[in-house]
Amino acid sequence: MKLVGNELRMVFAHAASMMYHMAARIDRKGLVRFFRYSLVGGSTFAFDLLLIWVMTELFGIPYYISTFIGFVIAVSLNYFISRRFVFKGTERKVHHGYAYFLSFACAGAFLISAAVAFLTETFHLHYMLARVLVACVVGVGNYLFNLHFNFKVAGRHH
Repeated sequence: MKLVGNELRMVFAHAASMMYHMAARIDRKGLVRFFRYSLVGGSTFAFDLLLIWVMTELFGIPYYISTFIGFVIAVSLNYFISRRFVFKGTERKVHHGYAYFLSFACAGAFLISAAVAFLTETFHLHYMLARVLVACVVGVGNYLFNLHFNFKVAGRHH
């Protein structure tokens, strides 16, 4: 029994040591950038949900159309806020970056609308819940796409 206890202590000590070394290597500025991205993304996503709800519930626009429209408006707002506060130091000009961003955003809007419709029609989820679930999957991918391809600031911090 004593041998098992010593082995467990060694395993926990090793795991704690690994976690300490991993935490020491985490790039603080990268974490700050991701936090800013999450804050901007969360805010514009809340705006997206508000737009979808207003268009669907108050104006009677079908949810699959309001999802598309709300996403394009909110993602456009997200681009300009992110360019200023999250991905500082991008070398891409605003009009080129926005065109690049918007072309992928429109493709994303079709996919998001299709995923929301699929979850709503197939699993009978409320369209707002379906939109939130889809956003959870898409958010991380969008961050990585913008970091590496659109703003091209991976590894650079301002």
